[in-house]
Formats: sequence, structure tokens, C-alpha cells
Amino acid sequence: MRLDRVARLARKEWAEQANGTLWFLTQGLLLFLLGWAQTSSLFLNGQADLFEYFDVLPFLFAVFMPAFTMRLFAEEYRLGTFDLLAAQPVSDAELVAGKFVAALGGLGATLLGGHALIVPLLYLGRPDVRALEVAFLGAALLGAFFLALGLWASTMTRSQAVALLAGFLLCFTFLGLGPAGRYLAGPVGGGLAFLGVDGHFDSFRRGVIDARDVLYFLSGTAAGLVGAYAGVAGRRWR
Repeated sequence: MRLDRVARLARKEWAEQANGTLWFLTQGLLLFLLGWAQTSSLFLNGQADLFEYFDVLPFLFAVFMPAFTMRLFAEEYRLGTFDLLAAQPVSDAELVAGKFVAALGGLGATLLGGHALIVPLLYLGRPDVRALEVAFLGAALLGAFFLALGLWASTMTRSQAVALLAGFLLCFTFLGLGPAGRYLAGPVGGGLAFLGVDGHFDSFRRGVIDARDVLYFLSGTAAGLVGAYAGVAGRRWR
């Protein structure tokens, strides 16, 4: 894989996002909802932390990460530009990596906006900054996992709406496995709880880095990207 081609594809996607308004509206709405969740309860809690922010973040990421990725391949298929892109001297893996890096830009903007909330916390109290940074690391891993799932969904259809719904389904499946596993006894329940994202993200939210949780998110992201690669490769040969 040539990184210069991946970077060129990512720059192309960023340029297209900068020329549109949907991405900015989606990003603005996500930042508003996360900020509102935190500030609406800040004075009620009486504590300088971002507990409410990270409490709603997995749900909002399951909604908004597929929105960031829905057009990346589906729109190329619909407009017929995918055939032109596939004719370029670029491999399927480079295509997937370039689109994924572009999607990470939206995630980076979200996390950067979240860091702005630390400033008033420093004024109001003495928050545990290290624990907050660990929680943001978990948010980055969770967001990358959901972006990979959303990108996979986008490779399966030429409709952005269908890609969005398929991304929702994939993300909410992993969001719901943990709570479902807690209602079942035995190895089945334990297996479902392990596959769910909430238990793994909860460690980061408490300021704890566990190698097993890091491996879970990295493996999930890799699986999503492999699925996207298979989707692109299958589309190329149709």
C-alpha cells in the first residue's frame, strides 16, 4: 500500500466535504448535542467532569458516524465515478484506506470540540485531566470502530439512505449486545457481553486503559475495514 496515494484520496474527500454544507451541519449538530448533554447537567452534578458527555457519546456516535461515511462509496456508485476511480492506478486497499482516513477527519473535529469543554471545567474545579484524556482515547477508538462499520455499509449499496440505515444497524447491534448479554446467563450471555462495545468503552470512561479493550476496538475496526475491502473488491468485478 502506498501512503502517498492514500493521502491524495483523503485530501480529495476533505476538499469535497469543504465544498458542501451537509458535513458541517452534521458535525455542528453532533457537537451541539454532546455539549448540551454535558452543560445541561454540569451544575446539577456539582462535579468538574465530563461524565454526561461520555455517557451519551456511544449512542450519538452510533447515529452520526454512519452519517459521516454514508456517501463515501455509495455516492461514487450512484454517480458512476467509482468506475473512473477504479480505473486509476490505485488498489482497493488504498481506496478503502483513503476514504477511512477522510472519515477520521470528522471524528477528529468532534474530539477537538469535546476538548473545548475541559476549559470551563478547569475554571470551575480541578478535574482529573489524565482520566479525561484516557476517556477521549476510548472515544477515538470507539469512533474509529463505528466509522469502519459505516464505511463497510457504504460499500454495499449505491443509496446513501440505505448505507445510513445499514450503518445504524451495524453500530446499534454492537451497542445492544452488551445489555442483551447481561440478561442471559452462561457462556452465551458472557459472549454477547464481551462483543458489546459498552463494557469496553466503560473502562476508558473511568480513566482505565486495559489492553484487552484496546485490542477489542482495533480488531473491530480492522474487521470493518476488511468488510469494506471485500465490498469494494466485489463491486470492481461486477
